[in-house]
Amino acid sequence: MEPWLYGELFNSQALAKFLDAMPVIEMPMPLVPVPAVARSYCTTLSAPPTIVAVGDAAMAYVNQGQSYALTCAPALGNVVDEVVQTDIIVEFNDPHQRAQARDLWYTWANQHNVDPLTQAISVGPVDSLAAVVVPTVAIDRVTVQWNSRTGLHVPIRLNFLSTDFSRRKGVRGTPMRLVVRHTPVGQAGLCPSVTQRILVKSFQDKGAARRLKSDLQRQAKITGSMVLPFTSQQITVFSDSLDPVSEPTTINEVNPSREAMTTGTNEAALHATTPVARQRRAKGQRYMPYSLPCGSPFATR
Repeated sequence: MEPWLYGELFNSQALAKFLDAMPVIEMPMPLVPVPAVARSYCTTLSAPPTIVAVGDAAMAYVNQGQSYALTCAPALGNVVDEVVQTDIIVEFNDPHQRAQARDLWYTWANQHNVDPLTQAISVGPVDSLAAVVVPTVAIDRVTVQWNSRTGLHVPIRLNFLSTDFSRRKGVRGTPMRLVVRHTPVGQAGLCPSVTQRILVKSFQDKGAARRLKSDLQRQAKITGSMVLPFTSQQITVFSDSLDPVSEPTTINEVNPSREAMTTGTNEAALHATTPVARQRRAKGQRYMPYSLPCGSPFATR
């Protein structure tokens, strides 16, 4: 090695030792906020839409207690393999009625001889491999979990009439909101919930078909031409909604005897007079909430 390189070699070795002796300070990496990824869903109800427009939401006529298929799937190009929790909610469309929801559900449960075990909306039967019903104590909603790869197809029933929320006779029924709120499980804060809704009116027996036919005939008289029924479209499509979802109304807020059926501790349940209550009392049974089936892919371990 040339003599004039000794100083450079010494300096480089000394610098390396100096750097090795210095303490290592780890600087934390700045947290980069993860942008919220909104999902998109296509939700339908197997009931034909009406020709009556109420705001920007479609409306359907349904029969009390009749099963209608609620179908939901991620929109094209937005399929992610994940579990989605969907709340199916019945709300009052009128803002004044929404503010008095607890009193109105109390009127429905106590003035119309409603069975203590009946919810305003019910689902089933449900294939446990495709969807799981989550237990709830709310009277105005049900909750199901499903996989986005398979989609959701669940029968629902509305167990009330649109005229059940008034003590006066001859009152015309007001539209109700049927709301679905989709929330990816395990993605809290990353994927915001998606809320969709339609409007529904619930009639007795075959009143939905009669009312739809009556609307078509009335429209034909107004326009002077025959309005063809919606034979090609037998589903009502939910539209996205930005309105906040109302708080749930629980069973014990509406009817104390309903809570007694679930606990077996309330004295009012011993004197329940509904047919189902009498049968359960005679058999010594009491209501047990739905539990997740063993081995279900949605069960929490």
